[in-house]
Amino acid sequence: MSYAELVAADYMLRNDYNCAETMLVAANEAYELGLDERALHAASPFGGGMGRERACGALTGALMAIGCMRARDWSHRDAHLGELRDEFMKRFEARFGSLDCAQIKKTHRSETRGCQDVVAIAAAILEEVLNEDAAAR
Repeated sequence: MSYAELVAADYMLRNDYNCAETMLVAANEAYELGLDERALHAASPFGGGMGRERACGALTGALMAIGCMRARDWSHRDAHLGELRDEFMKRFEARFGSLDCAQIKKTHRSETRGCQDVVAIAAAILEEVLNEDAAAR
C-alpha cells in the first residue's frame, strides 16, 4: 500500500493521531524510515496549526517527512531540500487556498471526520512530489 493509500484509509481516525503526527507516522511506516517513537513525537505539537490554527499540521508533518527522507545536509546547505519544500508548499497552497489551519478548516474540515480528508489530500500531494523527485534522479 502506498503512502497516500495508507493515509486515505482513515489512518488519522483509526490511530487517533493529529494531522502532523499522521503525516510523519504514516511516512515512517510506508517508507520504512526507521524513526523511533521519540522522533515521531516531534510532530505532536504541530497538530491543529501548532495548537493555534496557524501553519496547518498536515503541512508541517509533511515537511518533517521530507526532511527525514530527503535531507542530505542541514537545510541552508541543501538546495535540493529547499526545492522539494517549496514545490510541496506551492501545490498544497494551490489545492487548499492557504497554508493556515484556520483558513483550511473553514472549507475542508468535516464535523464527523475532522481533518482526515485534508491529511489524505496532503499525503497524495507529498507522494506525488516525492515520486516526481525520484523519477528525476
